[in-house]
Amino acid sequence: MIETITDFPFLGGRDYIHGTSILSGFVAALEAAAPGRITVKRLKFQRPSRTNGRLVVTRAALDEAESAGANCTLSAAVDDTVWRGFFVEEDRPVAKRLPVSYAISDLHAERYGGHCVISPANRDDLVRVLVEANKRFHEAAFPGHPAPTVRFGYIEDWSVPPASISFARGRLDARNVIAKKGPDGVMTINRLTYTGGSAESHLTLCFDVQRTVQ
Repeated sequence: MIETITDFPFLGGRDYIHGTSILSGFVAALEAAAPGRITVKRLKFQRPSRTNGRLVVTRAALDEAESAGANCTLSAAVDDTVWRGFFVEEDRPVAKRLPVSYAISDLHAERYGGHCVISPANRDDLVRVLVEANKRFHEAAFPGHPAPTVRFGYIEDWSVPPASISFARGRLDARNVIAKKGPDGVMTINRLTYTGGSAESHLTLCFDVQRTVQ
């Protein structure tokens, strides 16, 4: 078992810890725990995280009560070994704020998906840019002001590229698989594919999009 007291930053002007920061934290913990090819089977977000806390990865089954109380839970594999994890905030103040910019251009949106060009600087930036581009596809489906509120449901089926890979300007395609409408918005599942230089990445994102009413 690997247990880490987190020091996640806020990204940009946000007042919550972004899901991509937590995802990168889990990947770092798995790399420290065991060498091998990492696949994120599912990272499920259960409630927003506004403070730092405790991140755990383990090969054992998670305690049901601990999982239910966590901000998010993880199912992953390192080669053929199953790992599980969770992050729970513990009122540890966020001490850092990380400026962010998103290298996204030529964005064309259609039905919660679309395509664009991205230029990630590294693996952590790749994840941030993928999620931000997917958010922009959704915002385009709700034109006008105010913009909709977009929240993570989960990330699935990401074969994590090595951090040493050179990431380059490349094409991102997001294909909408499911769009389930509710009274105030829509739940979507998109399959994302990025190809740039020697890097290629695929993952599934579930978003909950709520139309803000003034």
